[in-house]
Amino acid sequence: DISLGPSLIPPFFFGGPIPVPELPPSEPEPLPERDPQQNDPCEMLKAAARAHVDKLLARSGLDQFIRDKQISESGKGYILKFSDLQAAQDYVRNSGYFNGGGSFGSAFHVGELQRLGDTGPFSDFRSFTGSSGLGKRSLQVTFGTLFAYLDTDKFNYRQDLVGFFGHTFGEVLPHLVKKIIKKGGC
Repeated sequence: DISLGPSLIPPFFFGGPIPVPELPPSEPEPLPERDPQQNDPCEMLKAAARAHVDKLLARSGLDQFIRDKQISESGKGYILKFSDLQAAQDYVRNSGYFNGGGSFGSAFHVGELQRLGDTGPFSDFRSFTGSSGLGKRSLQVTFGTLFAYLDTDKFNYRQDLVGFFGHTFGEVLPHLVKKIIKKGGC
């Protein structure tokens, strides 16, 4: 332990020791506040996913109906409340960007809506990918009677066989395996 109390500087040029006055104790500078999620790779990935959802949401025109938007449980999408739920559903159904309308294939989304108290019925829509759609990813919209769940997937299983197999084996099954073995991840 080094003390900064009174000490002597060895004589070099002055011909004798020079007393050094004692300094008052000082408090260490506090470290700046840091958001623990700021540099977390998972949080960065989730924020990027939500930014992509926002882009597709605006591109689709569905954003004009949003009254409230909260981050979903996964952190990669949103739970939405619409100013006019029926108008939002009609818009999606008639926009030409989406297919679907049934509840098949939306079990994860429906589960989250149910945990929020929505009892349905539920209807699931997925935007087309590629040049006929909103972009490279598919915007997923699952409507309940109170809320809607929204995120993106790389594949739209309702679009074609590539979409079906890509969604099933590249997205859904890996997600289920992670849940079963309780492996962390984003």
